[in-house]
Amino acid sequence: MSPKSTPPLDYDRFLKTMCNGREDFALQIIKLLIEERAPQLLADATDAFETEDLQKIRNICHSIHGTLSNICAVQLAEKALEIRLLAADGKLLDLPKSLSDLKTDFDELMAWGKDYIAGQ
Repeated sequence: MSPKSTPPLDYDRFLKTMCNGREDFALQIIKLLIEERAPQLLADATDAFETEDLQKIRNICHSIHGTLSNICAVQLAEKALEIRLLAADGKLLDLPKSLSDLKTDFDELMAWGKDYIAGQ
C-alpha cells in the first residue's frame, strides 16, 4: 500500500526497481532511512557546514546523493549534487541557502516516510 500523501520520491519506481515490488522490503528501507540514515546525514552535513569543511561537505553530499538516488528521490538527490559541486568549487557563500533548502526537502521526506511507516 502506498502512502496517501504525495511522496517526494518516485515511489512506484522505487518499489519496482529497488524492492522487486515487495512492500515489506520497501518498508524496511524507508524505516532505516527515516529512523537512522537521514538524521545522521543531516547532522553530519550541518556539522560540516558549521566548520566550513568543504571536503567533508563534498563527501557527505556524495553520500546523500547516493542514498536519495537509491530510493528514487531524484529532485532531492540533485540538490545534494548541487551542494557537492558548490563545495568543490569553493563557493562557501552559496552553501547556507542550499543547505537550508536541502533540510526543508529532507523534512518533507521524513514526514512522508513517517506517514508511510504509520500506514503499514
